Amino acid sequence: MKYFLILMVFACDKLVSDIRRQQCGNCWAYSAIGVVESSYIRINNITNPATVNLSEQQMVDCSGAGTCAGGYTHKVFDWLKNSGAKIMNDANAPDKGVDGPCPSTYVNSRVKVLDWGLVDPNGEINKIAPVDKIKEAICMYGPISVGIFATPLLQNFGGNSVYFETASNYAHPEVNHLVVLVGWDDDKQAWLMRNSWGESWGDEGYGWIKYNTNNIGTYATWALASKDVSRSVPMVSTPVKVTRPIPLNVDKNILEKKLNKTTIN
Repeated sequence: MKYFLILMVFACDKLVSDIRRQQCGNCWAYSAIGVVESSYIRINNITNPATVNLSEQQMVDCSGAGTCAGGYTHKVFDWLKNSGAKIMNDANAPDKGVDGPCPSTYVNSRVKVLDWGLVDPNGEINKIAPVDKIKEAICMYGPISVGIFATPLLQNFGGNSVYFETASNYAHPEVNHLVVLVGWDDDKQAWLMRNSWGESWGDEGYGWIKYNTNNIGTYATWALASKDVSRSVPMVSTPVKVTRPIPLNVDKNILEKKLNKTTIN
């Protein structure tokens, strides 16, 4: 089924949780949790996203995907899917800024990951995903996780402009930071990036980043949170902001089938 979806800005449509500030080199955990939170908000039609605040510390301590010195988002998704682990609320396991033992899961934990995948299934995860594949993944699944090469200039980015520093190296892309892409604007030729450096970075935690700068788009992955049967609310199938038409070949039945595979117990 072909349908038309364009400028995707999930932040404007209140389909993302609040901006966070990482406490150590655990950007990978914030990228993973940011994607899962957005999927959970979208699928369960949550009207107050500020109430969704999941634990990055649990990912650091339990997933085996990394430490406070670095890690991989896709390994978080793989662990969550294969283990069936429920993600705790941040209040039960807040970011301590250090590695620690894996805590016992609180009984109020409900969020799980049903599925995950590469944005470009035919590509290599450590290469930059094509722009059209990233757009299609955002249309299908919502915000996605990607890597970028962070420099002092990026760290000091104050927003109010479109960021471009160094042209991406498509043959050998190096990255050292993982973030979330929540949208794009073709007029700007830029992604809307959600960071984990607090609201003082960029435009209140977000920044417009050129498609072809700082190797953005490496390690591009999506994740799908399970429906929470306790909420008894309808799924939102296309919660997007549409401003001008660009055709994308996306079959909505694929998403429906994935969501109906399982529910939270």
